[in-house]
Amino acid sequence: MTHVRTTHSQEPAQSHSEAHSTSHQNRSARQSTRSTPAKSRAIPWPKVLREARARFGITDFRLGQREVLEEVLSGRSVLGLMPTGAGKSLTYQIPALFLPHPVVVVSPLIALMQDQQEHAADADIAVEKIDSTLTTREQRSAEDHIDHGDAQLIYVTPERLEKPEFVAMLKEAGGISLLVVDEAHCISQWGHDFRPAYLNIGYARQALGMPPVLALTATATDAVVTEIRDSLAIDDAKIVNAGIERDNLHFSVHRTVNTDAKLACISELLAQEEGCGIIYTASTRSADELCTWLTEHGISAGHYHGKMKARDRAAVQSAFMQGEHKVMIATKAFGLGVDKPDIRFVCHFEFPDSLETYYQEAGRAGRDGLPSRAVLLYRLEDKRIQSFFLGGRYPKPEESNKVFEAMMVPPSEVDPDGSDVVVVGTQTRVKTEAAQRAPESTVDAISEKAGVSLKKTQVILHLLREAGMVRRGRRGFTLTATKPPTPEVIDDLLKTYADRTESDKNRLSAMMHYAQSTECRVRTIREYFDEDLGEPCGRCDNCASGAAQQTPEDEHAARVKADASAQTHPQPGGMPLAAHAETRRADESHDGGGVVRKETMHGTIVTTAPETLPEPCGDEPCLNKGDLVRHQEFGEGTVKETDGDTALVHFKKSGDKKMKMEFLSSQNER
Repeated sequence: MTHVRTTHSQEPAQSHSEAHSTSHQNRSARQSTRSTPAKSRAIPWPKVLREARARFGITDFRLGQREVLEEVLSGRSVLGLMPTGAGKSLTYQIPALFLPHPVVVVSPLIALMQDQQEHAADADIAVEKIDSTLTTREQRSAEDHIDHGDAQLIYVTPERLEKPEFVAMLKEAGGISLLVVDEAHCISQWGHDFRPAYLNIGYARQALGMPPVLALTATATDAVVTEIRDSLAIDDAKIVNAGIERDNLHFSVHRTVNTDAKLACISELLAQEEGCGIIYTASTRSADELCTWLTEHGISAGHYHGKMKARDRAAVQSAFMQGEHKVMIATKAFGLGVDKPDIRFVCHFEFPDSLETYYQEAGRAGRDGLPSRAVLLYRLEDKRIQSFFLGGRYPKPEESNKVFEAMMVPPSEVDPDGSDVVVVGTQTRVKTEAAQRAPESTVDAISEKAGVSLKKTQVILHLLREAGMVRRGRRGFTLTATKPPTPEVIDDLLKTYADRTESDKNRLSAMMHYAQSTECRVRTIREYFDEDLGEPCGRCDNCASGAAQQTPEDEHAARVKADASAQTHPQPGGMPLAAHAETRRADESHDGGGVVRKETMHGTIVTTAPETLPEPCGDEPCLNKGDLVRHQEFGEGTVKETDGDTALVHFKKSGDKKMKMEFLSSQNER
């Protein structure tokens, strides 16, 4: 079902801090310079259909395509939520034939841009691509075509759009009619740790005169939609929601007690599937080791992750796309926008950080519409890997201070009364005038001097720019602030990321709930993305086994039983695959009769005297794992663990919460 709705932004609450106030003013300035949407013009649909048929072989538009084209061809901004394989590229390739100025497409991957450029050229569209792979002669030729107004469609990376000279060239050539942001969820979901350049697209749009925007993504929660619209200043954009449903995908979860069990599942999967597929791992080490294991067992496999050289990644991706490998072992660095229609399965060796990530990656199977499988190998201990990544994801206050200090210049003179200097730690720095006279610093130079990772430096600079404390020029960044930000200002700047840390924990809990649930998998996904629940899908493992038809009480009992059967010793994260079997055998040598394992919120207790374990309930109301409970604020939930008078409860909307039992009421009698 297609949902088209217009949403309206609410004015964000203004902080009392000076920095946040300036940040809000900067965002408001971008929004106030929004170009007035073009008046709705009559769309020549017969001609549009003729061009679509002649150039792309399209006889009719798919779900959501016509609604998006309606907005784009009318000169209005639109956010299109369209599932993988729904033909998103058509929604900007066709307008490129009709709009008076070029359409600029911001795309995250050079390989994807190359593929899209070839398809557009085959459709006789004048297309150019600007990226780091071009020779000097090729780039000059592409820029000449743009400068002379010959390009209808221009593909760029978000990093290219950060370059003021490139934006100036587009303006001098007459501007653009449409700014397309492909994989727009990168602005929110991965903007901080995947492609920070996505955070600055709003500034480029402002410099280009606020042209209409087409933002495209396959999946987005309401929170992600809000962040996309705020970042791009398209609060007036319509949302065209074509739904997330992929009727050809079969979802299943396999509970595994150790790595040996996972490898057995993979062996069975590969024996059953004649086609090719992707196996995702949570770490580069797992990707390398799993690829080695498969190769040793006679499976043609390639591996892909961000620590490989660019040419090696390109070579293995090309081999997979051409059918030379049965399976690609990869981290999340692989697959964004990969258009290989005959991928028959996507398997997750370890679960990802959220259902958004999982559904995006699983959706790379079956783009041709034929039956395909999305398989998750679930092991509770794998949570440690994602928790480790979450712990170091966002900038910290001390890192923000280091970046600011790295941009300050030593004093050329010190005024005896101290009026022209400011003390930063143990060092004396000249105030604003000297800072403003200082040469601009590149992100790389600031990162190296500050000792802060490049991506975190990019995020911090974005926050400081939003707060008006730095400005960006043609060659880099320079300070505009008179003094270092106070701890209160830093805390206020980073509040978004502090809030996101809690949100990330809830998203990880939702991913674990999906893995543990005996409900219909597709209904769980629909609920997460605020879709209508609808009927059980009838094609996932829970529907096939009848578990999805159980009552809530039956479901909780089944979950408790399954969790108990899958318990094993926690194993150190990152242990080589070959070592897992040895660890398991060593554990089993001590698993004599009477050994009891108890999972608590503080870890696993292993004992031969279970009678010595503390009782889970004292004077407070006694609750057990699997009980249905209600909380006044969070609503209904399910008890996951108990420890004394404390319970860990999973609430469907807000994730896992740890709280005293006295604040919970049992729903089991209802």
